[in-house]
Amino acid sequence: MKTMPDAAFTQLYGMTELSPFATFLAPGDHADPVRSRSAGRPLLTTHLRIQDGEILVQGPTVAPGCVDADGWLHTGDLGHIDEEGFLYVDDRIDDMIVSGGENVVPAEVESILHVVESWPIRLRPSPRPGWADGWSTPTPLSDTITRIPRSSRMTARSISPAMSGYA
Repeated sequence: MKTMPDAAFTQLYGMTELSPFATFLAPGDHADPVRSRSAGRPLLTTHLRIQDGEILVQGPTVAPGCVDADGWLHTGDLGHIDEEGFLYVDDRIDDMIVSGGENVVPAEVESILHVVESWPIRLRPSPRPGWADGWSTPTPLSDTITRIPRSSRMTARSISPAMSGYA
């Protein structure tokens, strides 16, 4: 926005099943640093609902045959709606990790990791060759601790040196 100050940006949230979108973020909302992170408000004839963290959409633009028995499209996206009706998309349900009965949303973990100097991780061996069973923060008894610099992205490639003993 700094390089094109006269441009009027809009933002939409949609997918093929929504023909083509369900929310709209107006140009004026981009000036607000919080609202600019949202996907906007629902269209006039569109209804949004959050059920178990998932964004559900109902309305005339939702493709028939893609809805549940109550007429709601389950998007597969995790999100929340603020008190003014703005939708925020947090992550994908498929990306969620269930660990010890807790739902771990990778985007939340990533936002925490961005504020630390480096990422200490401990990889657990797996019976599958070339795989680590999981990762955790190190404990005093950890024997395999790797520190990944903050400038790195935590990807399979960035942690592969630490996984070499697990192949």
